[in-house]
Amino acid sequence: MRSNDLERWQLDRIKEPVGIGLGYLSKLCKRIDQTMMPDDPLFQAAHKAHEAMQALFMTLHYLECDGTGKPRRPER
Repeated sequence: MRSNDLERWQLDRIKEPVGIGLGYLSKLCKRIDQTMMPDDPLFQAAHKAHEAMQALFMTLHYLECDGTGKPRRPER
């Protein structure tokens, strides 16, 4: 199976909890930015996790719409 084989409802089921986690990590990073130094291991790990979650969320988003400038994927 490839990611392009996933149906829209499957992408939605994956994307929803990823979005919730991404929101949490965004808030965590904002708090960490205000209280910790950039060389702190927790600071670095939180930002790395946020970047990875953002990349996953965007990949799911573009799978739903077949990328920028392309027509939307048909429902199966």
